[in-house]
Amino acid sequence: MFGFGRYDLSEARQDWLLDGLIWCAAQGILTMRTPMVLPTKEWFRAPSGLPPEATAEALLADILRIARMSDTAIDLMPIEVLPDALRHGYGQMSEVAGTWQSDGNRSLIRYDPTLLRRLPTFLSMMAHEVMHERLRGTRMDWPGGEELEELMTDLAAIASGFGVLQLAGAEDIGWQGYLRQDSRAHALALVLRATDIAPEAADAHLPARAAKALRRALRHVDTGQDVAELRAALPR
Repeated sequence: MFGFGRYDLSEARQDWLLDGLIWCAAQGILTMRTPMVLPTKEWFRAPSGLPPEATAEALLADILRIARMSDTAIDLMPIEVLPDALRHGYGQMSEVAGTWQSDGNRSLIRYDPTLLRRLPTFLSMMAHEVMHERLRGTRMDWPGGEELEELMTDLAAIASGFGVLQLAGAEDIGWQGYLRQDSRAHALALVLRATDIAPEAADAHLPARAAKALRRALRHVDTGQDVAELRAALPR
């Protein structure tokens, strides 16, 4: 589905990804301390056996902690969804997976509760929605302007450490979302190289095609100057 043949990400898209990550560095979203977050108990401390809504709340708290946003108040509410028997007939992604909205005082994330059965997808979606909150606290002057907010939100999630989850979640659910998978892999490769994080630990948590895309992206960024440019922009 994703077509991971030759490395064919356009130079224009590579430039936008680099500029966007440099913008994230200027906002303190990407630093030398940005981790590579994996779907393990080391990162996600929600205890097993909780009711679904309590599990969602606990996972949101984990994401806010990892993103250094623990003092941010975000309400959480499940979206009403069709029963499984009807959802199957209408297609896997016929409904919205998650949304973020704010009235200027309180923010609300709504989520498809069935995604709790697919943890990589749920965590990827939740990280994306949390990044909407993070970006709304900036001047929103990222490369390309506000019309690229959804693309920039995906990129900010990668810059915050959730790149492995972004890659795994998109492939797990069978759709690409806002950024394409090759763009996600390229951005994650830049982040890992710029922050000197060894990528090997990601392999066990990525589907085969996504892992292959990341390896290809790592080889590609190793041949140019973008990693050095990004590293020079990172706050220590």
